[in-house]
Amino acid sequence: ASFNLLTQILILTPFVQKTKPFFRSKILTSFIFAISLITLFLCFSMTGLAGVVLIALGVFVVNRSKKFIPFVIGGLAAVALILAADNFIEDYAGVSVVKLFSKRINGILGKSQGTEGESFGVRLHSGKVGLDIWAKHPINGAGLGLTAYNNDEGIEFGDFSSTMALAETGLIGFVAFAGMFAFLFATTTKIVLSNKKDESLKDEIARWSGIAFYLWIYEFLINFISGNNLVNYALWLYIGAIFSAINLYYREKKPSETLEIRLVKTPLKATFGERIGVFLRGNDIKFRETYPIITKKK
Repeated sequence: ASFNLLTQILILTPFVQKTKPFFRSKILTSFIFAISLITLFLCFSMTGLAGVVLIALGVFVVNRSKKFIPFVIGGLAAVALILAADNFIEDYAGVSVVKLFSKRINGILGKSQGTEGESFGVRLHSGKVGLDIWAKHPINGAGLGLTAYNNDEGIEFGDFSSTMALAETGLIGFVAFAGMFAFLFATTTKIVLSNKKDESLKDEIARWSGIAFYLWIYEFLINFISGNNLVNYALWLYIGAIFSAINLYYREKKPSETLEIRLVKTPLKATFGERIGVFLRGNDIKFRETYPIITKKK
């Protein structure tokens, strides 16, 4: 589900921002988006469903355009594609994923019996346990990785980054964690809204700064609604990407106000790139000298 959500972000952002897409071919772009939408649907993931809703809200609220009709047509086409895929799966396997989603959602809402193995209740319970642990250690928390040692209900770790931050790092850690998300939301939203009024911004920087906003939505979903990546490298990988996009934007717009720190005079990518180029060219010359018949042009 996460892979497909990220794929849709990378394809959808240039479209809604009217910047250069990653693929020149519109047919290839449309094909990849359609496949990612169908496979996300077939994942039968509530995280995927919530992600689509949040991304759609982000497009409507932040990237909304006067040309509303293309977005409506795109949404209807997506629904038609999902229904067609569901009809095919039902004919082939005898199971309707749409009906399974309906059953699962109604079960979560308590309207009917839900699906077997539903994790929603388990996650809510672990969140409650996290809050109970926080109540015992409100300032500093119980300590990273110590959830399992501070409850008698068999909960080894939190299912949400937010409640885990409260339980294991207390108010100090939670304020820092949530404050970082608040800062990134305010900054990326401001940049996206500024991009709509600034046509002088380089296309690549406008594209990546817009992607940063939707990466924030993705990380908010994973860490505050769906799961726990607090001590997982995946969280900080995407957070780093968001900060990088913000840095590129402000280096372009306000270079005099940007602090640049260099550990080496020449960037490592330039140094290694040059060395790799010399190595490859040297091997190519040796190959041609060793096998002149093979490399000889007709």
